[in-house]
Amino acid sequence: MRDGHRGLPGGSTLARLVAEAGLKPHLQDRPPLTVEGILTWAEADYRITGKWLTTGPVWSAPGETWEAIHMCLFRGGRGLPSGMALGRLIRFHQNVLLRSRQILPVKDGERLITTPIELTACLATRGPLQKPDLLWSLKERQRKFQERAREQVRQWRQPRRPRRKTT
Repeated sequence: MRDGHRGLPGGSTLARLVAEAGLKPHLQDRPPLTVEGILTWAEADYRITGKWLTTGPVWSAPGETWEAIHMCLFRGGRGLPSGMALGRLIRFHQNVLLRSRQILPVKDGERLITTPIELTACLATRGPLQKPDLLWSLKERQRKFQERAREQVRQWRQPRRPRRKTT
């Protein structure tokens, strides 16, 4: 079809003709993905199914599958950086969710990160070691939280002095 044989005009493909007829979308015409969007879909599917899904259809985004999203993350398609796995991204997000009360909000240069999805996307897309000021502020905040917790435990464990009996 590209060359224009058998009376067909050249310069097209079967996939393009099917997409132009409106029968099936072309794979290259799909909208770009963002890590924030993927994590939003993952959380929505978790609320629907009660499980963190990595296979099957994306319930909150018709026409998408978790396998296709994994391949886009792994290979770097549809505007995503390459080298990530969907399962690893979701596990990382779960860890951020567990610690989000202790570390959020956090300042990343001029931007204020206030949600766990923003923090996961920020750390996953650029890597925490590429921007050490954000990683340092997170570690510093976690260290202060741990110090406060240790101090509270020390106060609770201190022996209490018995009260004097007054007669």
